[in-house]
Amino acid sequence: MSTSASIMDEFRQLASPEGSERMSYILSEFQERISKTNRLVLDRVLDMIEATDGDESLHLDMLSSHMSRCDPTHMEYFPWKNGYALFDGTYINSMDDYRYWYSTQDGLWSHPNTPDGLLDREHEKALQQFLERLQLAVEDNADETWFGDTSAFWELPAEYCELLRHVRAIGYENWDKQMFVPDINGVDLNNVENLALTPEELSDLTCTDGFDVVAGWTVGDNENGSCIFYILSRHSDQEEPWRWRIFVEANFPTNKIFDTLEEFLSWLSSADDWIDWEGVENSIAELHILCSSHGAQQQQASDQLINQPGGLGPMDSPQAYMSPGSSILAN
Repeated sequence: MSTSASIMDEFRQLASPEGSERMSYILSEFQERISKTNRLVLDRVLDMIEATDGDESLHLDMLSSHMSRCDPTHMEYFPWKNGYALFDGTYINSMDDYRYWYSTQDGLWSHPNTPDGLLDREHEKALQQFLERLQLAVEDNADETWFGDTSAFWELPAEYCELLRHVRAIGYENWDKQMFVPDINGVDLNNVENLALTPEELSDLTCTDGFDVVAGWTVGDNENGSCIFYILSRHSDQEEPWRWRIFVEANFPTNKIFDTLEEFLSWLSSADDWIDWEGVENSIAELHILCSSHGAQQQQASDQLINQPGGLGPMDSPQAYMSPGSSILAN
């Protein structure tokens, strides 16, 4: 393999036990930072909502409408209704309930049914199948000229393979509803071939401007325009080895590109530093107007039903019969 076609992969140079220990340390650091960040961001968003005029009923409608958003340009009224129950039986029907429960999220989804959260044999086999099929899919879609001489030597980034042995998914809660950074998804054997992208598709991405690209795939997609990619790339204006980089295509004014998974996780867990807080504040103000307007309309309609001859009594209104958990809040 020529020097120009070599792939730099520092993580692969670590011995097997050392690589696992290194990933455990990286994820432990991430978990500690993202837990603090999630609390800070969630508290700030909830404080903004509670600082607006109105009672808790209005604030819960605002919270529900805020958390149902899927992109920064679309907003609609999504009433809270009667709260909802979690799988463990916890019932959430107040701002305090929501703040207490969701402030504990740490952005890591461990593998199930194992004491240490690592893969058991069954899931290890599934992961190996996924990685083998992913490597074939990436190679099939890659630049044939480049891979023609190197396909026998290249491998997926070692840090990514090790990551999936430790967790099935990783992400940021997106409480701000401005940036919409997608999760890094775990193993999905049903969708492997669709993850790989051609060099033409990679070059069309805004985030790859200034880079030569030969292969890559989507590691996270929120299906609303934000994606995370692993891309084999090098700077167009520099003589350097190829390397797998993480590219984030999301609602940011500048491209977010990371040479290593550790760099990406450090950035992701520092969301309080890069959130567009002015945008969040403006969004909350718009939600207050939207939800106040809908609330007033609903109250007016209810009053008309109650006050008209032969109308409904207060306990005959539809809201009086909504069962707990009848609304599941989009998270």
